[in-house]
Amino acid sequence: HDNKLSGIDVNNSLRLRLTGNVVYGNDIGLHVHGRSRSVTADANRLTANRADGLRVATGASAVTASRNLIDFNHRAGVFVAEGTARIGPANRLLDNEMGVWLSSDAAGTAVLDNTIEANVLDGVHLAGLRVGQVRGNTIRANRKAAFSVATRGTASLFLAGNRLAGHP
Repeated sequence: HDNKLSGIDVNNSLRLRLTGNVVYGNDIGLHVHGRSRSVTADANRLTANRADGLRVATGASAVTASRNLIDFNHRAGVFVAEGTARIGPANRLLDNEMGVWLSSDAAGTAVLDNTIEANVLDGVHLAGLRVGQVRGNTIRANRKAAFSVATRGTASLFLAGNRLAGHP
């Protein structure tokens, strides 16, 4: 906790499993980057970080996050900037600025079977069309929208297969 940059920084790593950690008060809670591969984050709490709870970047691949509580982060609960990740099942993304933010370089990323609720802005922000799947999620009571999009019409691809409720 209270590190200047990342609470846990995974850089150029292979086959790593992180479980049972409580990570808070950092710039980024868990940062997976530098072509890291086969990294699993399971049953952690990533909370109250200054930017993101979990950030996947710089070509990281086969990153899996499941059964995590990711809450009260000042930007995104999960931000996939560049790389591929499987977000789910059973993550709870609550009270972040945005629940999940998928950039246009998050090709093949899947967001499956999570609870994404009560985020300050959006449940899921889609910055491009190259995302793999967003389905089976319960997306409710986010204060701006279930989905926001940078490309017109993008959200319609993902509306089916998610449970939506209580958005303005």
